[in-house]
Amino acid sequence: MSQLTYAVNKTEKYNIVTLYGELTIANKDAFYDYIRKDIGFDKLLILDLKKFQYLDSSGISSFLEIAKALQARNLHVIAMNLSDKVKNIFTLVGLNKFINVLDNEAVKKIIGEE
Repeated sequence: MSQLTYAVNKTEKYNIVTLYGELTIANKDAFYDYIRKDIGFDKLLILDLKKFQYLDSSGISSFLEIAKALQARNLHVIAMNLSDKVKNIFTLVGLNKFINVLDNEAVKKIIGEE
């Protein structure tokens, strides 16, 4: 069974969710519900994927649902610290068209930590 844990840093302007493990059919509903209910779709969402290892098609779908919910409110999702494996998945399936993949320096500029 795949496992996913997360740590959250909420600020007035954005939320950073650091993911650990894998996002698969086994945990995608719980993850989406957590984002929807506990994080919300009311500000910029930054996904820190430095310890994130894998996502299957259900995980891709969950990321896409989150991105679309934020885009409907003129907000965005940013992903940072992607492994080469995860970055390749984003590119192959076109997820990077819905979720901005940025390096740490670009994220720092966006959140004002230059």
